[in-house]
Amino acid sequence: MTPLRLVGMVSVVLTLAIGASTGAFQLGGLGGSSSDGKRSGMLAHIDQAAFTGADASLAAYRAGTGTFVGSPALPGMTIVRADTASYCLQAQQGTVVEHELGPGGAVQPGPC
Repeated sequence: MTPLRLVGMVSVVLTLAIGASTGAFQLGGLGGSSSDGKRSGMLAHIDQAAFTGADASLAAYRAGTGTFVGSPALPGMTIVRADTASYCLQAQQGTVVEHELGPGGAVQPGPC
């Protein structure tokens, strides 16, 4: 295993461990929504943090392998599509489904 790949894999493991221990990979971790049915600003920030952590893991994997293909599953996330240059992450909790076209995309409602 090359040193660069080892660093990438260690980064993925550390990011996943930190995310799992803080609960960052759970959509809507604080529960609830506003009275009009929209997700609160705090929940949106939590969701963005979960996707940001996943982005960091995927970037580390790509740095070590040169591709997003074959990236390990992320807690609370599904990698719906991955190729050498991009991916689509999806997360679902209950009936709420969100996705991000990455790298660098914004979290959007609905599936990939």
